[in-house]
Amino acid sequence: DKEKRFYEPRRKQFLKFGIIQAMQKLIDDEIDLLTIAMCPGSGKSTAGIYFLTGVAGWYPNEPNLASAHSGTLTRSFYDGFCQILTDDVEYTWHEIFPNVKIESFNSKEQTINLDKPNRFKTLTCRAINASLTGATRCERFLYADDLCSGIEEAMSNERLDKLWQTYNTDLKTRKKGKCKEIHIQTRWSTRDVVGRLEIQHENDTRALFISVPAFDENGESNFEYDYGVGFSKEYFE
Repeated sequence: DKEKRFYEPRRKQFLKFGIIQAMQKLIDDEIDLLTIAMCPGSGKSTAGIYFLTGVAGWYPNEPNLASAHSGTLTRSFYDGFCQILTDDVEYTWHEIFPNVKIESFNSKEQTINLDKPNRFKTLTCRAINASLTGATRCERFLYADDLCSGIEEAMSNERLDKLWQTYNTDLKTRKKGKCKEIHIQTRWSTRDVVGRLEIQHENDTRALFISVPAFDENGESNFEYDYGVGFSKEYFE
C-alpha cells in the first residue's frame, strides 16, 4: 500500500530539503562530509539505513561503520539493514544487486559481510561508547546517527566535551583513505558534534550541512508528507 511505503510519501519533501541530492553528491565524490538535522520521527534514520544498503551493494568489499549513542540504536540499524537485504517480499535489494551475495551475518557483533570473506566487514554497527579497537575500519563511509543521547547530555558541557573527544579519538580514527562521513541526527545543542563540525568546516566546499526546521517560510509544517504520513502544523504548535 502506498501509505505504508517509506520513500514515496516522503519523496517530495526529501527532494525539497536536498537530502537525496546531498547523498548523491557523496556517491559522486563531490563532498566528503554531510550532516542532516531533522526532527524526531521524520524518517531521517530510515533514509540513512536505505543509503547504507545501497553503499553495501555498490561497494561490498569496502568496510563501513555505523555508530550511535547506544547499542540499542545501533541494533535497530543492524536489524533494519538485515531486513532490507533478506526480505524479498517487502524489498527489492536482490533485484537491484543480483550478483552480490550475503557472505555472513553476526548478530552478537552486529556485523554484516557481503561478497568475499573479509576481516573487516561490509557493515559494522557499534555504539560510540563501545570498544572499536581492532573491530573495524572505514574505507567507504563513517555513518553517525544521534551521537548525542538527548537533552540531559546536551545540557552538560562536560559530557559534550567528552563526546567530541570520543568522536575524534574512537570514531574518526577508524577512517582510512578517502572515507566519507555522514551525520544524521536531531540537534539538541550548538555544542554537539555537528555544531563543532560546522565551525571546523565553515569554509569547506567539500562539506554540506542540512538543517530542516519544523515550519517552512509560510509557517506550515515541513513534515506534512503525502498519504497522511508525518507531522501536521497543529502537532508542532
